[in-house]
Amino acid sequence: MSIKPLNDDTIQLADGRTLGYAEYGDAKGAPLFFFHGLPGSRYQSAMLDSSARDSGVRIIGPDRPGFGKSTFDGNRRFDSWPDDVRELADHLGIERFHVAGISGGGVYTLASAHALGDRVLSAGVISGGGDISTPEALEGMHPQNRAIFELAKSGPDAVAEQMAPLAQAVRENPEMALEGVKAGLPPADLEMIERRPEFMEVMREDGLEAMREGTLGVGYEAWLFVQPWGFDVSEIKRPVVLWHGDDDRNAPLSHAQALADKMPDAELVVWTGMGHLTAFERLDEILQKLIAIAN
Repeated sequence: MSIKPLNDDTIQLADGRTLGYAEYGDAKGAPLFFFHGLPGSRYQSAMLDSSARDSGVRIIGPDRPGFGKSTFDGNRRFDSWPDDVRELADHLGIERFHVAGISGGGVYTLASAHALGDRVLSAGVISGGGDISTPEALEGMHPQNRAIFELAKSGPDAVAEQMAPLAQAVRENPEMALEGVKAGLPPADLEMIERRPEFMEVMREDGLEAMREGTLGVGYEAWLFVQPWGFDVSEIKRPVVLWHGDDDRNAPLSHAQALADKMPDAELVVWTGMGHLTAFERLDEILQKLIAIAN
């Protein structure tokens, strides 16, 4: 592995499922649970390692059900995720913590901030998508994303079947598969990928781990995204910061703006000329802000 985690382990949850997680950054730092994108795994947290060490932050990155080492759960919803986070925090002896998620992990950040009350010190949504259960919410997405979510309306199995060739390609020829990921990315994202080859290495490892058990986890989560979220973000009482590039074609800026408008203690930071993945260039800023607003 290109960036070795401090810890790479599993726990057994109260309902018998397995939850995988990895830790990065400063082992004695302020704890922050980081939620990966779609698809993704605990290894995506490796991108935060250097910034977390510099900022004195301990990153705990769990696999969501159906990804990496975490057991698939065909009954879960967005608002059931905080229970898994609570169990993992209790297992690690962590009482209060920060939460953050990138892209598809953003909704899980907000669900945690909504359900876990004062245990959450601050919450960060990075290039996060909004509620896409309505047709107009898909406007502004690049065609690949839009096609996946349109297909997801038919159910999890349809997406899982569609994604199966990609999962096989990731296993057999990850470099070629990652070339396909570049399609539709804005110039800022493409420039960063070319300039930082270590980013592509983490993406390769993360992609392999995300679909190690197949694509049903991806299909189920894509289906979740075209359903109502199941909780009201306006009820979140914790401080939330949303960071978003104005040239993001995976999750349009309008999603972040709509979310920020609904939350009583939310700040939206818009990055001019930045896309979806370039958020990884601003991790120092993100981590330091999340720690500061909790003090």
